[in-house]
Amino acid sequence: MKKFILLAMIIGAAACGKTDDQLAMEQYESADSAYKAGNHALALAYIDSLNTKYPKQVAARKKAKIIELNIKIEEQRSNLQTADSMLQISQEAFNSSTGGFNFEKNEKYQSEGNFTVKGQETLRIAGRTMLKPYITEKGELQIHSQCVGRTGHTKISVSCGDRTEESEEIAKGSAYNHIYTAGDAKHQTLVIKQNADKIASLIAENASATIKVTLMENGKTMASYIMSQQDKNAIAKAVELSQKLKTLMEYKHQKEVAERKIEVFQHSLAQYEAEATLNNNNNEKQQ
Repeated sequence: MKKFILLAMIIGAAACGKTDDQLAMEQYESADSAYKAGNHALALAYIDSLNTKYPKQVAARKKAKIIELNIKIEEQRSNLQTADSMLQISQEAFNSSTGGFNFEKNEKYQSEGNFTVKGQETLRIAGRTMLKPYITEKGELQIHSQCVGRTGHTKISVSCGDRTEESEEIAKGSAYNHIYTAGDAKHQTLVIKQNADKIASLIAENASATIKVTLMENGKTMASYIMSQQDKNAIAKAVELSQKLKTLMEYKHQKEVAERKIEVFQHSLAQYEAEATLNNNNNEKQQ
């Protein structure tokens, strides 16, 4: 019903015996009145009708463009205010969760650092076969399948009851399948990215249950083990931090987008207003 009323109001603006310039200006004036009354939806409907019905009436359309840009700026300022408020809340939530993590970054080799769970420092777990979570600065969760003495797997399967999640297949020789020797022992690190969130969620949601990790190569089981409670808890903590950091980054992105849009719209508005002022001055001189 509202749509029909709105359409009728727009159509009613057209009257017989008037030139297109006059009709276009009436559309603009209707848009201006709606804008000043705070009815942005109606103002934009009039502007859309003006642009569709009177494409040659440039003067009226340019005046209407100023209204449209003002509306867009106001909308983005509202978005900016909301994003900024939520950014502060999510920043506090993230900060409150970082106490149980270390931040690791080699400035010489890494452009992005990682958060790792305290107690899982490299020297402390060097001789263990386990799953170690990493959270990047952007909130991406990765899982490293670290093995000692087993250097053949290219995939892992994690299961709890009748639920199973598998990683992607990571070929030998890949940068994400690293095999090396430390002392007399062979070590392997499989960096899981593509399905890390699903694997981590399974573990976090079943941290009190028995969870089995199976090491595989080309569909063949190489070895398996039961996750320790300590490692399950570490994964659960990592999932929580990852989610909070992703939320933080999303609101940061929304804020940046709103700021950029405001800048672009304000630049366009300044150009249209300058042109409108120049046209008014020329008209006054001619009169």
